[in-house]
Amino acid sequence: MFNAENPKHPGQMANWIESFAKSERVAASKCVAFAHHPSGKVRSKTNKPKGLTKLELFDTCIEQSDDIYLGFDKFFIGVVKKIYQKMKKEEDELLDM
Repeated sequence: MFNAENPKHPGQMANWIESFAKSERVAASKCVAFAHHPSGKVRSKTNKPKGLTKLELFDTCIEQSDDIYLGFDKFFIGVVKKIYQKMKKEEDELLDM
């Protein structure tokens, strides 16, 4: 989560992805970011930081707190699906032996 109304924060978030996520071999497409608008109004959709076009980005504000839940739910469902697919593949490989 970063402050979308502070012009330095998207770049700082991009640096965080570079230093943490990539060092742990987590692709930006597997990350989720919330561009929070502390003023309470999402005036326009936040642009994704340079080099992170595959990053899932959700604009949020306190007045529309459901956006946080929807964004996190979408992210979490994707994680669970990936785990399930990996487990199913492993099971299928074991049964084919």
